[in-house]
Amino acid sequence: MVGTENIFARRSPSLKKMGLADQALSDDEMVKLMLEEPKLVRRPLIKVGNKLMVGAGNAVVEEAIAEAS
Repeated sequence: MVGTENIFARRSPSLKKMGLADQALSDDEMVKLMLEEPKLVRRPLIKVGNKLMVGAGNAVVEEAIAEAS
């Protein structure tokens, strides 16, 4: 299972502009921030079969698609 911390873009310039880059954030706070500012969601966010890949490169995605086929 992928947790909130895994899909939250901690190094996003948007988070730095908000002054929250060094703040400890709860899961609820991260979800609220991602809903308010979609740039805080790590991309790409891809689901292939039962596997969710976050911030994966092309090779990883292609391999997952090949495995699912």
